[in-house]
Amino acid sequence: TSKIRINDKTVWSDRTIVNQDIIINEDSLFVYDELLLHDLATIRIKSGASLILAKNSVLKGTCVDSLFAGSIIVESGGSLVLKDSCKIYFNNGGGINIQENATLYYGKSCDIYLGSASSVLDIAGNLHIGDNTTFTTSGNGYVKFSNNGTWDNTYNVTAGTHSSVVFKGTGKNDKKLEIEQSTVRFPQLDSLSFRNCKIEMGSEK
Repeated sequence: TSKIRINDKTVWSDRTIVNQDIIINEDSLFVYDELLLHDLATIRIKSGASLILAKNSVLKGTCVDSLFAGSIIVESGGSLVLKDSCKIYFNNGGGINIQENATLYYGKSCDIYLGSASSVLDIAGNLHIGDNTTFTTSGNGYVKFSNNGTWDNTYNVTAGTHSSVVFKGTGKNDKKLEIEQSTVRFPQLDSLSFRNCKIEMGSEK
């Protein structure tokens, strides 16, 4: 299957439907409207490259329910930038994989919808939470921290001023956070909340 390869600055300013995998090799892909992807497509962001979802932009699937079952993979040195109020809709195992030394920038009022219990935001790399921003997800999926750093030297979450983190579920068996790294160190936050949810610790953690 052919792939769309991004090798220099590219701007998609209108609603765009893509039925292929996307590989961002260099520079940045800017999305300003809706990006609709084939259900099992993959977006792969290489070292030094970025996918930037602009304010109020939307990434979703092409199926009737508009949910995306594919994946966004950010390789070491790459970045996924979610500007204020952008939305990503996943289901059926779809999710985001932030590999080690890659970065997810999370803006104010973003919505990462993890529709199914198998939809995961897996952060082995870095998470940066913007100013005046509450980091959270919606849906039935969960966030996983999986950095392989040593137990006392893992600082892969940073935040701006007046930022918060919320993990919110629907009951004691609703997993919203899995920790598969030795230590998760949250920076200074206005608040860190775990509401009506399950936190799962990995082996030997």
